[in-house]
Amino acid sequence: MNTLSESPVNVFWHPFLTGEEPLVIYSNALFTGTSTEGLRYAARPDASETLGDGYVDTYTGIGELASVYNLTRLFDAQHANFILKRSLLVTWDEAETRNLVFIGSPAENTSLRVLPWKRDFTMVATPDSAGVVNHNPLPGEQALYSRPEHPLTTDYAIIALLPGVQQRNHILIFSGLTTYGTQASVDFVCQPETAALLLSKITGPKGQIRPFEAVVETTIRGGVPLQTRLLAVHLH
Repeated sequence: MNTLSESPVNVFWHPFLTGEEPLVIYSNALFTGTSTEGLRYAARPDASETLGDGYVDTYTGIGELASVYNLTRLFDAQHANFILKRSLLVTWDEAETRNLVFIGSPAENTSLRVLPWKRDFTMVATPDSAGVVNHNPLPGEQALYSRPEHPLTTDYAIIALLPGVQQRNHILIFSGLTTYGTQASVDFVCQPETAALLLSKITGPKGQIRPFEAVVETTIRGGVPLQTRLLAVHLH
């Protein structure tokens, strides 16, 4: 039995489970300050600069951690491997020849910000709210999916599959407004029922998976993303 071809999860992940090991890149925010006196987001230095003692680059989110755990279980089940790197250590010389999986918000994943792709969905944030802007709403879709910052009971995330740096490769993006949204988006394509739902929207007439962007919404209870639903899918 060829489970790789029959499981919706494995069908979705097939390009990343076969061939050369993909590069999984997780968010790696840059801070200034100390853990005892307080940390603040820091602007990244220019490419010509090196990180000095005033920068802290050793933190990631709990959703990114849970996402990597889920991917490890998925890849192990298929006897496949991936290379794990935090965003600040990625070099494009290494990344351009591999399939790439980005985990985390563009605000904390600097490698993701330099990708040259036209986006139908982008993230916005104010002190009181955050959301996903839909630049080309289709019938029945909202122009903005937003939620208040407090209390945090709902989150949104973008899932995208794009052509790789080299045309034969692929780029997969999981990007939540918060770490919870990121975790929920990875969970969405690691569960058979929701992976099958997404596949039904993105599979072409010849069975090929087409490049896409999608928005999902998740409900948060007790610091855990629970029910996640698909709100919008745009094919490219």
